[in-house]
This record gives sequence, C-alpha cells and structure tokens, in this order.
Amino acid sequence: MSRPGATYVYTASQIANGAAPANVGIIPSTNIVNVNLNWEQIFDSRVDAGFFMTNATDEVYPVNTGGGYGSAGFGDVLMGAPRMWGIRVRCSFGE
Repeated sequence: MSRPGATYVYTASQIANGAAPANVGIIPSTNIVNVNLNWEQIFDSRVDAGFFMTNATDEVYPVNTGGGYGSAGFGDVLMGAPRMWGIRVRCSFGE
C-alpha cells in the first residue's frame, strides 16, 4: 500500500533584535512544504520503503540573527535548512 503525505508550515514574520538596542530588523514570513511517500509491504514482502523531502520548494529563509553587527562589523544571520531528501528502508522479522 502506498501512502503519500505532505506538511505545510507557515511562520509569520518576526521581530529580530540584534546586539545593539537600535539594531532591530524583521525576519520575513516563510512557507515550507515537506513531502513523503511510503510503500508498505512491497510486493507482499516484509520490506517497507519511503521517500521524503523537506523544504521541497528549496526556500532560502533566515530564522534568526545573532546580532554580530556590533562586534564583527557585519550582520550575521542563521539560515533555515535547505532542501533535503532521502529514503528509508525497513525490514520486519518474525510475525
């Protein structure tokens, strides 16, 4: 049996506060889509497999600021995870 699935995560814009009191910015809103497809008991066997992809649209987005502007001379921003994908395989033993 195949089972497709997806998740959608919306995060509203946020205020980001840097190191200096006046160093305030806005982190924009994000729309992240994750997808997966699982296939159970492949050809009536004991093997299951699944495919997954996070951040399917490969959105580039900041998630936080470290406030490094005051110390390093430039702003530092922590970016969200890029698109990632993979497969899972599971084999069941016994009844």
